[in-house]
Amino acid sequence: MRMVFRCDPALSEHLPRPVPARGSLPDWLRAMPAKAHSEIHGREIRTVKQCPPFVDAMAYGVLILLPCDVIVDRGERTVIRKLANNASARFSDTGYSTIVARAEADDELTEILGLRIDLPLKFLRDLLKRATDAVRARLAAIAPPELQQEIARIMKTIAAAVGENSPALRDFSRAEALVKLLKQHNELNDAAIIKFAGAGKFEEVAASLAVLNNATTDMMMRLLEGPRSDLILIPCKSAGLNWLAVETLLSHRPLQQPLSEQTLKLAWKDYGKLSTETAQRTLRFWQVHNKIEK
Repeated sequence: MRMVFRCDPALSEHLPRPVPARGSLPDWLRAMPAKAHSEIHGREIRTVKQCPPFVDAMAYGVLILLPCDVIVDRGERTVIRKLANNASARFSDTGYSTIVARAEADDELTEILGLRIDLPLKFLRDLLKRATDAVRARLAAIAPPELQQEIARIMKTIAAAVGENSPALRDFSRAEALVKLLKQHNELNDAAIIKFAGAGKFEEVAASLAVLNNATTDMMMRLLEGPRSDLILIPCKSAGLNWLAVETLLSHRPLQQPLSEQTLKLAWKDYGKLSTETAQRTLRFWQVHNKIEK
């Protein structure tokens, strides 16, 4: 049997080509059992592995790949790891940016991504920069030969940069310890941040925003001490702070010139318009690229 696929000639260079389904099945589908427990039915039921039309389509059909990313934003860690571990999955820069951000708090995902041959070097650098020393060592040991040299080169660059910048690094350990203690007692909330900001304790404010957003205290401190008040709204919205906490923070921020009533009113409007999802996505972008911009 011969199959012919047609599309608009203007799109032919941009759309992925159809591929035989048999050779392109994702790992999660190959690993799927024939039966699985159903919470709805309260018993084991058959999966698509026992659906004749589906089995025929996967054996003799073709797959028309998507010309865009499918982002798993709220998936469990196991789902994200399987997606990253699927060698046939292809990611755009946006897709890699998102999944690398998810890897910051997941050593296993960091290792999986670090071993992908197709991971662009800029994302490999970001990944290794945020990885723990133990993960870096494992990647250097188990990476394929074509990656080992590049990993070693990046790690050497990171070590040199840390050595040059270490004298200028600020010590936030005391503030971070206090904030972590508050979090353990479920007391890291709007009231705590209002109290810190009102007392001018902005290292504690930065540490609080960092913990609530799974970010670094240094990045949050750069935001608080920076010239742009509008950018501070992003980690506040991402952390779910109420306007009273945000207003207190903005009003007591260490600036040469205090914010005017008009600026605060504009910030209030902007904060109401800003969605939590947009704030979280922007913050992830900052973390991946280690720079603050809007």
